[in-house]
Amino acid sequence: MIENAQTTTGTDDEDLGLQQLGDDDDVAVEASEYVVLPDDRYLIEFLTYEKQEETLYGPSLKLNYEVVDGDHKGAKLDEIASLKGGTGSKLRLRMVALRGRDYAPKELIRPSELFGKRAWAIVEAKEVTSKSGERFKVNRITNLLPYRTESRGSRSKRPEAAPAS
Repeated sequence: MIENAQTTTGTDDEDLGLQQLGDDDDVAVEASEYVVLPDDRYLIEFLTYEKQEETLYGPSLKLNYEVVDGDHKGAKLDEIASLKGGTGSKLRLRMVALRGRDYAPKELIRPSELFGKRAWAIVEAKEVTSKSGERFKVNRITNLLPYRTESRGSRSKRPEAAPAS
């Protein structure tokens, strides 16, 4: 079971990166560059989630991550996961990778308890087409794998890519 999601990023103008320019109708949004990462494994940290009311798969969460090591340190990644807690659901698989162990039957999945946790993200650039017909590439997280430190045994710190689920 998944407890009700709470928006963690806030909704006031400052949290959204908006600045009032004087008139109530006039706002400015700082432009940011979208970086398409090379297909690879990246050490990421789980930052926040945002509740998404209407998606193709019903109520969902937008999971927000940041690359914390390597040439692309600081790059932001995100993905949408529906509010389903079944054994094969994206949300559960992502939370298990961040947590480092599975959930017991009927145990609540609480994403906010995993803020700051790290995992390996398998990222691929995927070409998509906008409604207007423009083609561009986006980062797609195909899998998250648990991050293990050397102190937890002889396992490698950088796992091989696993098939997408």
